[in-house]
Amino acid sequence: MATTDASAYNNGTYSFEQQIFSLSWSTILSFGFKGEASEIASQTKELLVNVLEDKEIQKLIGIWNLVWGPGVYAGSLLSAIVPDKSLNSIFIVVPESDPEQAVVAIAGTNGSSLMDWIFEDFNVKETVPWPYGPSQTEAQISKGTYFGLDKLVNLESVDPTSNTSITAQQYLSTRL
Repeated sequence: MATTDASAYNNGTYSFEQQIFSLSWSTILSFGFKGEASEIASQTKELLVNVLEDKEIQKLIGIWNLVWGPGVYAGSLLSAIVPDKSLNSIFIVVPESDPEQAVVAIAGTNGSSLMDWIFEDFNVKETVPWPYGPSQTEAQISKGTYFGLDKLVNLESVDPTSNTSITAQQYLSTRL
């Protein structure tokens, strides 16, 4: 990476940290939509691309290109009678001026979702083993964190180059 403390990173007036903060907040764009996860992801992608292409926003954060996602996990406590809404979302963007870098932006909780609060955020009493990689210390995470993390790592998005669905991890492994 060229630099992380220059205010002109990626040709934006915001600092590197402000750009990342802004991109991270963009993950909540999906929270206003209801329906099937694929519908919400499609609507979110359209809105996100519009945000990233907005000239006024580009003056602040520079030019970022969406390379994967968004992936959306949707649900509802009463899904039989109430439309699902986005509970978790994730996307990957790269700066045009430094495409070797990538930002993985994640929304782990929809603050307006009681389901998210109950099953992820407040579900901390029980723990489960850390599921990724070998553990020398028998690391544990809360059941709620595991539930949310499991949803995020398994979300898929269509890769435009191969027209197949891949996870964020699979996409990132192609960049190595």
